[in-house]
Amino acid sequence: MSAFVVSNDTIDYIVSAVSAVGGVHGIVLKTGPEFLELVAAGAVESVSPTPLEMGRVLLRENQRSVQYRYNDDDLGNAALGYQFNRVDKTDPVVALVQVSCLRYQSCERPDWDASIACDLLRQIEQQLLRQLPGYEDAPWGWTRTDAEEPEFEVTWAIDLQAPSAEQAARKALEIMRDPESTATAFNVRAKSDGEAKIVDLHLGREE
Repeated sequence: MSAFVVSNDTIDYIVSAVSAVGGVHGIVLKTGPEFLELVAAGAVESVSPTPLEMGRVLLRENQRSVQYRYNDDDLGNAALGYQFNRVDKTDPVVALVQVSCLRYQSCERPDWDASIACDLLRQIEQQLLRQLPGYEDAPWGWTRTDAEEPEFEVTWAIDLQAPSAEQAARKALEIMRDPESTATAFNVRAKSDGEAKIVDLHLGREE
């Protein structure tokens, strides 16, 4: 597959998506060669990346990669003219695909892994992964027992008057089977840790 310089829209989408969830932290842009090029031209000023600076650094490394791949210096440095245009609505899955695209188009140079753009893109990816549904609830270190549904002990009790134990049980069964019954409170205890709750399905609450 041929290498190419991604569109400004692709850069905008990535930067907008990560900026919407807090941006990235701990990146010192001035340590990267692409930063030195940009700061020399007055395009980047801070060492804490703003959306504009993130976009310019990522786009410049993409250009450097394509230039290296094709030994072509005629591409110029369009990153200097890049202006960030926020995308108001982004999706983390779409953004992650754009990150993969940009990484693939930016990794031709032998110093890619040590570049600040690589580190920046890695942090952006981690931030976006955290936005995926279920990420925060997933176990940190998986075992096969994690794939099994937890086991609960569920009991239902009701006080009844009846001529005999059998008739009391029959009354209770009749109440349980009545779709209009409001006697829908259950004692639920987790087998894993013993945590117990009263779950009332009629009222839709837990105690």
